Order: sequence, then C-alpha cells, then structure tokens
Amino acid sequence: LLRVPLARFYGDKLTFAFVGLVAPPLLASLFGLLDLGLPVAIPALCSLGLAVVMFFLPNYNAVDDAKAASNIAKHGVSFDEAKEVFRDPHCIEYHDDGDHLEDRFVVMYSGNAGIVHDFGGIFEAMRLLRDDPRIFFLFVGNGPRRREVEGFARRESVQNFAYHDYFPRDFLRYSLSIADVHLISLRPQFVGISVPSKLYGAMASARPILFVGPDRCETADAIRDVRCGVVIDPTETGDAVAGRRIAEVLQGWADVRSAREELGARARCAYVERYDHRL
Repeated sequence: LLRVPLARFYGDKLTFAFVGLVAPPLLASLFGLLDLGLPVAIPALCSLGLAVVMFFLPNYNAVDDAKAASNIAKHGVSFDEAKEVFRDPHCIEYHDDGDHLEDRFVVMYSGNAGIVHDFGGIFEAMRLLRDDPRIFFLFVGNGPRRREVEGFARRESVQNFAYHDYFPRDFLRYSLSIADVHLISLRPQFVGISVPSKLYGAMASARPILFVGPDRCETADAIRDVRCGVVIDPTETGDAVAGRRIAEVLQGWADVRSAREELGARARCAYVERYDHRL
C-alpha cells in the first residue's frame, strides 16, 4: 500500500535515478584529477546501472501493511496471496478526485444499490460522521437507488463522500482493497430471497465487514461464524439507534488499526479456505 501521493512517489524515484546517473561521472572526474583515469565505458555502464537501481530503491510500502500481510499469512494463507489485498496506487488516484483517500479511513459500499438494500442506518451514520475529518464514505457501483444516496449526501451536506461508477472487472480486487472497511446491507423482507454477494469480495480483500441488516440471515451468520466484522440490525433498534451504533463502530476501527486488521485477516483466511474454489 503506497501511503504517499503518486507525484511524490515517482518524483522521489526520478530524483534517486538522477543521483545514480550523475554519481559515477563525478567519481570518474575525481579519479581523473588524481591521475587514476578509468576507461570511459566503466563510468558509463556504472551510471546506467546505478540509475536503474536507484529508481527502484524508494520503497514506500508501509511497514504496517507488511505486518498485516504477515499476520494474514500466519493464518495459513501464503504471503504472496496476502499481499495482493493491499491498495494499488493507480486505483487510489482513479477514485481520488482530490479527496486524498490515502489519508482517510475509507468506508466503502461497493456494488449495486438496489431495492433489497437498507440505507436508513447508513444514512444516519453518514450524517453523524460528516464532520469527522478521518472518515470518508466511498460508494462504487450503480443501481436504482444511487440518486437517493447522492441526494441524501447533498441535502445533509455530507462532504466526506463520493460515488463512482463501477470499476472494470480486472481492477475489482484493487477497488475493493481501497477500503478500510466494507459496508453491506439487506432489508429484512428480502431474507431468503437475496444474499449479498459482495460479502465474498469484501472477505477476499481482507477487510472487516459491517453488515446492516437482519440478525438472522446467511450474511449475518457468516460474519459471526468467521468473526470478521459486526452485525447491526435496524429492525430491532430503528435507524437512528442503528446509525449511532454504526458510527461508533467505524470510529472505533478508525482509532485502532490492529483491531480491524485482525478482523480482516480472519475474513481473508476464511475466504481462501471456504470459498476460493477454482475450476
């Protein structure tokens, strides 16, 4: 996960490469002053080789993320598989639109926003957290209720929010890993009729899951079984209370990175063990 802006990342790379390019000729000039002349080919080759090495030297992959991948690997997943779940900088740039996602705790709703999904409690949480500079609500996808979501954000002046179209399928794993937590929702009247498939993508991305929906359904059972997130049932409390609970959970995860990483590690391991059946 690159935790720095792309301009700085590649700017530093080019700076390092320039240093590598000019260092050998300067040393060759110094040797010449000392009457220790070298064949021209030697500093030229050294200059090119060192420039290449220096270009790839800056490494801003966060130590915390390397530890998180190692934590996932301890649960029986290979490190190569584990490291795939971290953010791709080009996807951050694609989504960013000036919102600086690399500095935010990203709460993502990814996929269809349709009639089977419950947004009441989520809306309340967005309203409560609209002034929290750490948290950013990122919706990715489309659906018949997109206008409702965007309209709510406008009416309530929720500035820490964006809604983007679907990513190309080849980039889905990068899109999902932009999130720090995934939101999933379901209306109670659709239990047994609809099962949110976004659960499995969220688990594969090694992120904790916050499910807003009926306490008794397949999605809630899976989250409790794996212990990879939190289930909040608005039918028991109402949207206002559910929204406050959602806000509390999100703020808690934003405060304690290790807690959400442990939940994400369990999610990823369960996905690999139970659902990643390749044909």
